[in-house]
Amino acid sequence: HHALPDGRLLVHAVSSADSFATYRCHVLHALTQATALSPAARITVHDPRETMSPRMVTKSDTLQQIGSQSLVVPCVAHGHPVPQYRWYQNRGGMQVALPPTSVGIAPGSMTRTSTPQGSSDEGVLLLEPGRLQDTVAIITCEADNSAGRDTMEIRVERSTMGLIVTVQPQVLVVDSGTEGRLHCLLGPHHLPP
Repeated sequence: HHALPDGRLLVHAVSSADSFATYRCHVLHALTQATALSPAARITVHDPRETMSPRMVTKSDTLQQIGSQSLVVPCVAHGHPVPQYRWYQNRGGMQVALPPTSVGIAPGSMTRTSTPQGSSDEGVLLLEPGRLQDTVAIITCEADNSAGRDTMEIRVERSTMGLIVTVQPQVLVVDSGTEGRLHCLLGPHHLPP
């Protein structure tokens, strides 16, 4: 299992045992500590009898990498046998393979994993801060098996903009028993790349 920062849950190497499990999303509000629990969801597992070319489940998307945060890029395809994933970056019109050390994330963690061939059976890529030099990069995910292949493109926009909160005025002098007003201002702030 891998929980993505946007709330999606990836279940890797699904087996028939997963069809007996139920999944719920449990949300905790960081400020109020209020919690909410989603209704139960289940996975229906079928065992394919014949080979099937990979078919992308995730769709092409535009993702934002802000400041010094790592970015998790999902790419999931159905296929039999289980597809292998490879990642490429479009540089000057050429597809350049991303090095094996940047491919995949160990399930449930942000630890890098790699395979000698530069492919992974988990469709997740971790882009660490500074990995992309361009402010906009096109990443291609390729899923292939013995029956065929499918690809999708992800546009990654790297931003050095973050948010800051300020209070104005910083010093407020009021008479006892009167009202004092402080204004909370939310605005953009440049972060170091």
